[in-house]
Amino acid sequence: MFLFLAVAMFALALQSSSFRSPVTVRCELDTDLPLDEIRVSLNEKPELKAVAQSDGSLTLPSLPEGDLHLSFFQKDASLGEVAIRATESGDFIRLRVRLVPGNAILLDEFRIRGLSDTPEPSSKSAAQVQGEAVEAPRLLTAPSRCPAPGEAVSVTGTLTRIIDHDAFELQTSNRQIYVVYVGTATRLQRGSTRFDYADLEKGMRLLLKGTVAAGPEEECSIGAKEITVQRP
Repeated sequence: MFLFLAVAMFALALQSSSFRSPVTVRCELDTDLPLDEIRVSLNEKPELKAVAQSDGSLTLPSLPEGDLHLSFFQKDASLGEVAIRATESGDFIRLRVRLVPGNAILLDEFRIRGLSDTPEPSSKSAAQVQGEAVEAPRLLTAPSRCPAPGEAVSVTGTLTRIIDHDAFELQTSNRQIYVVYVGTATRLQRGSTRFDYADLEKGMRLLLKGTVAAGPEEECSIGAKEITVQRP
């Protein structure tokens, strides 16, 4: 009986952990070195590695939790190491890294914590932003009045600019602009149909649910959990 309970508890633990997305790290490189010679690997699991893309970025998905150390290389020559502390399942982390011969310098870190594990906004706790909505007027003010990081929000607006492979700008009818970050766990849908990030287009009317991210002070950033295309 004890053995059966132990096995059952272990199975439940595995099942619950499967619903939590792994850590994803995206690096934006600032370097004069040839991009096609740059690669990165995770010290804790050297088999996890990536090569720089032509736009100066590289992405490491499916990383473990905890303290992580990224080693950068130019061909076989070590450039240096960057440490990321206390990562958790569901984290989406953007790094800006300066690479020079013999050194890797972390310039900036932007983290959306628990993107895939954020509770759905409820009528009692979520801030509703509908452009003209009056239930949460503080969300309709300047970006400096952005809600606290981690707060669940629901935002309706128009996609005004694609920033890069995982971020875009959304503007509400009162001209409030939000920077929206999309992770691997973000659900994108049009009605009952799922679609890809590449299918997003300028001018689309979107409803998104997510959490306020701890980003630069001059912008109000949201880590999107769900994005739905609405009728024009």
